[in-house]
Amino acid sequence: MVVALWSLKGGSGTTTAAAALAGVDVRIGNRRELVTGDKSRAQLACQRLAYATAHAVVANSTAAAAQLRREGVPAAKIRTIFNGVDCAAFAPARQPGRAVRRVVTVANLRPEKGHDTLISAAALVIGQRPDTEFLVVGGGPLDASLKREVELRGLGAQVQFLGERSDVPALLASSDLFVLPSRSEASPNGVLEAMATGLPVVASRVGGLPELIESGVNGLLVEPDRPAELAAAMLDLIGRPQVAAALGLAAREKAEQQYSFDRMVSGFEHLYLSELGRRAVASEHDHELAAS
Repeated sequence: MVVALWSLKGGSGTTTAAAALAGVDVRIGNRRELVTGDKSRAQLACQRLAYATAHAVVANSTAAAAQLRREGVPAAKIRTIFNGVDCAAFAPARQPGRAVRRVVTVANLRPEKGHDTLISAAALVIGQRPDTEFLVVGGGPLDASLKREVELRGLGAQVQFLGERSDVPALLASSDLFVLPSRSEASPNGVLEAMATGLPVVASRVGGLPELIESGVNGLLVEPDRPAELAAAMLDLIGRPQVAAALGLAAREKAEQQYSFDRMVSGFEHLYLSELGRRAVASEHDHELAAS
């Protein structure tokens, strides 16, 4: 028996429609982001067709589920399975009370990620704490313009663009604070990985981020597009390393308890088997997964 799984980020959205024509037993869509501003009308039409021909659509956060409902996907089709992280791969290396000097962000260099806000906030932080270092991990269409902005502000010595990296766990472990000033988010893996590392997180109060970060408990939340507010939050934790360490510890505990990789896998397994069983095509040893 066959299950077809399609992700919004994984293609144009024609997979479930083709699977329907091919008579695939169970067709599951997967929504992992909120904004669709970079998609053409044709791509959005394919997306709607994919959702229409899917038996279920998985959202990776309650915010993504709400967005699906706003787009007209029936609530009965929507399942929420939160992202998971392999906490063992992001073992905490931060020493309690260590000075907060290295700030890291891991995200694609795209408008919705708010790197321009981070650069403006970094200038304010560096003005008061000149020894603070910012690591920007990731690539994307804004690479050149963001680097130019950093140079124009005279921040080239303190703000480093590392591009796409395969050693993210090590970079996180060597950092003291994780920042994500996004304008739109569903459930970013970068934040989950920072939490698993035991880093305190400063992030925007948008989308699914408040589901991950409870402000004052395992990180701090600020309003998007407010560099001064973002800088104040960073300076607060830079000036209070013990508080930063406590927030990081709470972040690690939440990742382990609520966002483990095993929990995510179990959620998908339950979904596949329940949908197969609903259509009376499930058997104990006969499940072929066709993913795209």
